[in-house]
Amino acid sequence: MARLRAAEVGTGPIQLPTPTEKSLAVRMRIAFVSPWKVDDPLAWSGTIAPMFAALSERATVVPVWTGDIELAAVDRQLERVICRLTTRTYSSNHAILSSRRRSLEVANRVAATRADIVVAVAASTDVVYSTIPQPVIQVSDTTFSALVGFYPFVEAMHPISRWQALLVDRHSLRAGHEFAMATTWAAAAATDAGAGPDRVHVVPFGPGVPTASVPKRRPDGHLAVLVLAKDWERKGGDLAVAAVDQVRKAGYGVTLTAVGNLPPLPDWVDARRPLLQDAMSSLYQQHDVLLELASANASGVTLTDAAASGLPAIATDVGGVATIVRDGVTGILVPSGDDCVASACAAIVKMTNDAKRSEMSCAARVRHEEILNWESWAGSILGIGQRAIQRTA
Repeated sequence: MARLRAAEVGTGPIQLPTPTEKSLAVRMRIAFVSPWKVDDPLAWSGTIAPMFAALSERATVVPVWTGDIELAAVDRQLERVICRLTTRTYSSNHAILSSRRRSLEVANRVAATRADIVVAVAASTDVVYSTIPQPVIQVSDTTFSALVGFYPFVEAMHPISRWQALLVDRHSLRAGHEFAMATTWAAAAATDAGAGPDRVHVVPFGPGVPTASVPKRRPDGHLAVLVLAKDWERKGGDLAVAAVDQVRKAGYGVTLTAVGNLPPLPDWVDARRPLLQDAMSSLYQQHDVLLELASANASGVTLTDAAASGLPAIATDVGGVATIVRDGVTGILVPSGDDCVASACAAIVKMTNDAKRSEMSCAARVRHEEILNWESWAGSILGIGQRAIQRTA
């Protein structure tokens, strides 16, 4: 695995810009490229709006929305035909012709902003073929190549579509851009796929829901466990229910609240449909532990949400989770696969210890204040941008 230039966030905070860099960054003009609207509170799991707001506090940020750029006609036709005639999907958004079409238009829109740097958020296919003279910072939680064999939606893609997506991804990683990856796992995937290690930086995300003061939870002999799963199967919803059920049958006072797109669940589970962001913030504060036994997780904004609310997490050690949850400090990591439920049961029992859980709760909140917040993220992005400007000059 290639050696990363970025700091190992599992051992301490990443390096933020110096005061001189901060003063220069204030005058920086940024083109914020994304297929998501910057005022949509739900965009990209609730991360786009706080990203834009945090950057706007320290620089002049011009949104460049790409959601209105038409996909190539050939790709739209292939998408219709393949979806109708096969059980596979065709992603026009990851196709070569559509990526070229969007990249040309994005280059024109960026030129009109007179920006010093470009921050492309979840927009690799919007800038991959662009001839943009300014430094480009791609912000992502993974690479497409890292999702192959990992995320179910990739496995459902038609081979023609997956092949194109991999080519676009490879070209993007070798385009000479800077990469601000949310986790060390994503950063390693980027370098392994061809990105220069000196251009890959680990910059963790902040929470996707509004944060509030952390309430002082009173030990009452019961453990309130929270499961959030819009994608019930990938998030390991059934595994979580099985683990809590076993702990309850062993005589421990544990309750479970499940929120998301849920299948029929036992009567003892407090089952709720997806909630608005304000309600989610309150929900985090009403529980003691977040349980996330996902089979695949690039980063997991629910885990950063939990940290912001001082909620320790029990999570499977997959993808980029280890960057967010420090095992034994801010939560407990368990293996995926056959031993997942048994390990999760043991972790839940450990969390019934009020003193240990309180210690992890405080550590999770500290982790949020030091690293898993948008002010830290924005400072790092501006520092990367300033250094890229100096290097190109």
